[in-house]
Amino acid sequence: ELGAQGTVVVNANVDERGRVIRAWVAQSTAPEILVQTALDAVYQFEFAPGSAHGVPVKCTVAIPFSFSLKQHL
Repeated sequence: ELGAQGTVVVNANVDERGRVIRAWVAQSTAPEILVQTALDAVYQFEFAPGSAHGVPVKCTVAIPFSFSLKQHL
C-alpha cells in the first residue's frame, strides 16, 4: 500500500528447544515498518534446535526477509 520494499536480515539466538530468545537486525535496505515486521515475525518462528554430538544446543541463525511489490497486469 505504501510502496515499501527492501531486504531485512535478522539474526536470532535460538535456545535448546528451538525457540527464539533474542533477535536483532544484522542488515537492512528496507523502511522501518518492514524491519519491525521482520522482527515480529521471527519471534513467531519455531526452529529445530542445533545439536552437538546429538545433544540440543543454543545457536544463532540468520534469516533473510525480502519484501517486494508485485505488479498486476
